[in-house]
Amino acid sequence: MIILYHDGSKALKYEDVKTKTIFDCSEINIQKCLFLIAKEFPNSLLIWCNECLRDVINKDFLPEIFHHQLILSSYSVSGEYIISKDIGFVDQHCFINVKRDVNYPTWLMSSDIGGIFANVLLKLNPYLNKKESFDEVLCTIAKIGMANGLICYSEPRLLKKITCKGELKFTPSNLTLFKFVKQHYKFQWIFLLFINQIIYNNNFYMIAFLKSIFVKRNNLYKIDLEDINVKSTKKTIQKEEFKVDVLIPTLGRKEHLYNVLKDLSQQTILPKKVIIVEQNAIEGTTSELGYLKDSWPFEIDHTFTHQLGACNARNIALSKISGNWVFFADDDVRFDRFLLEKSYNKINK
Repeated sequence: MIILYHDGSKALKYEDVKTKTIFDCSEINIQKCLFLIAKEFPNSLLIWCNECLRDVINKDFLPEIFHHQLILSSYSVSGEYIISKDIGFVDQHCFINVKRDVNYPTWLMSSDIGGIFANVLLKLNPYLNKKESFDEVLCTIAKIGMANGLICYSEPRLLKKITCKGELKFTPSNLTLFKFVKQHYKFQWIFLLFINQIIYNNNFYMIAFLKSIFVKRNNLYKIDLEDINVKSTKKTIQKEEFKVDVLIPTLGRKEHLYNVLKDLSQQTILPKKVIIVEQNAIEGTTSELGYLKDSWPFEIDHTFTHQLGACNARNIALSKISGNWVFFADDDVRFDRFLLEKSYNKINK
């Protein structure tokens, strides 16, 4: 493991954790220095860290965070990123609304602290603009990488505790936002971003908009990561530990639900419990699912409600979960007897 320390604008030193040797950086540009280190240590995990966070790096936990080689994780101490929250005018996926107190999937990366395996970084080397800021390069790596199998997270456990909030705050640039949108989204989105800024924020970013028009679009979404070793160091799950609860909301599909239960009863790995939430809006009605009282090779937890809605039904069922895996099933699906076993094998893979 190699840790590169920087001050936010230039690379300072890097440390070989195994030998506890510290080296001066020959290149002050942070991203260029990181790539040079990747070439020198192509099989290592590379960590970058702002100098002020040096004493709170959670070194003992890093192997658990980076448990296979296709993981990129970082954490923003302030909760701010080089790409402003106005990216929401363009991108409405869950990845931009980062929940900061848990491990959360996102392409928003921070230079505060983070890590990536050197062999993955070297794959991306030819396609990155080293003249951009380190934060921009990291977001570009994640944005391209997520489409090609790289798993990217905001990870608070990189640090033992949160410090340096005041020192690591910065104001995102509007020009950077427009450039990033032009690079990674369809051309029309810079126009929509410009119009939305005027309508909703009363901001007239004409210069940023005009400059972004001439930015080259990044079409490099076919980076081959297939030869990267993705064998996780996490302990594999034994079959006796694979306890699946099946969650099924149903509404007037008596015959189809019966077929689902028959398919579940023939699984090579049986579910632990099947949680059924039956809905009927007519007051005074009762359950039509008499066959639930038959003998089944798993526990059946049945709830009858007059309130309609699949989301409400799933929330009721989720409150009853006791297994460690959940199969969200519909009440009309059909599947072969190996479905849960195939799922078990995929999870371990």
